[in-house]
Amino acid sequence: FTPDPEKVNLNLLTTPEERDLMLSITLLPDQVKEAGENLEPHHLTGYLQEIASLFHYFYTRHRVITNNRELSHARLFLIQAVKIVIADLLRILGISAPERM
Repeated sequence: FTPDPEKVNLNLLTTPEERDLMLSITLLPDQVKEAGENLEPHHLTGYLQEIASLFHYFYTRHRVITNNRELSHARLFLIQAVKIVIADLLRILGISAPERM
């Protein structure tokens, strides 16, 4: 299931965990640019670990599928965005990862 971006209300994501995760994934372009300009690709591994940690913190504290359909769609959209950022970072770092476990 992929939520329709046109119908997702990100304003429903109000918890500190959701906000921290959203802020972190928006930093991807800056993190990649900085790592490239400074020839320090290892900084991307730290950034990747930060995103994974924030996602874990979010996922252990909040239900993704709730009785509120709009909130569920917003959270699924956030999770999809995190998945894309993690996949991009792994690809940039030359690390293969399984699609499913």
